[in-house]
Amino acid sequence: QALHQQIQQKVTELQVQLQQLEYWDEKSRQLTKEEPRPTLHTLEQFIKSADEAN
Repeated sequence: QALHQQIQQKVTELQVQLQQLEYWDEKSRQLTKEEPRPTLHTLEQFIKSADEAN
């Protein structure tokens, strides 16, 4: 029973990580398609935000 709970907890953690990755992947795709192209400062801020969120 305890092993089942540990597995379920790990699956839940992985699902959350996957959702976060999908969110940031979509945000990065949108950012790279912007016109005019984002500045280096904008890209650095984006990366900083992603790092802080995770």
